[in-house]
Amino acid sequence: MQQLFARLVKNPDDLDARVELGWGHLTNRVTVDAAREVMEVFRRSPNHGPGNLLHAELLRRRGATEDAEAAYKKGFAAGAEDFDSRVNFARLLLEQGRTEEAKQQLESAKACWPRCTEAQNAPELLLGQIYRLAGQRDLELMELKSYCKRTGRAYAPRMRLAEYAREQGDRLEEAKWLEEALVIDPFSVALHEQLGACYLALD
Repeated sequence: MQQLFARLVKNPDDLDARVELGWGHLTNRVTVDAAREVMEVFRRSPNHGPGNLLHAELLRRRGATEDAEAAYKKGFAAGAEDFDSRVNFARLLLEQGRTEEAKQQLESAKACWPRCTEAQNAPELLLGQIYRLAGQRDLELMELKSYCKRTGRAYAPRMRLAEYAREQGDRLEEAKWLEEALVIDPFSVALHEQLGACYLALD
């Protein structure tokens, strides 16, 4: 934050610094200061892409859904890209039942941050939830497996994959996912019992 302030002292027209500073204010939950940076950006460049994405987040947090959507679209149309913006826009669309549009945003989020391992924001896990609700199990499995390849900390996705393997009668595949889950949480009695039953079934 101090470095960004210093950049703006030298050059008040440094719009990238203003947007970064605005995001910093949002991280610190100082929305008034973030809004001030948006105003300064728009005073100099109304169609500034990253500025519009910052504006969209402010609007989303205020519950101004339609205005937030317009700001997201304006920012992306101007060539701006931001992982959190794509994910938050997808969530906004899901709240309105606009599943296909949300999936497009999540696919774009993958391109922004292909190696995301944050369970709360991973596009693969969000897409997996969409496909599960739609009964598209094959697509859900594909997303879960893609995420598990990237991180050894994904406990819940591995347990779900093990559950699906058991339902399909593939006890060897089930054992594979349970063994990986056991590395993450070796203290779960239920997991040991489940894996033991799987080994018995495999003789």
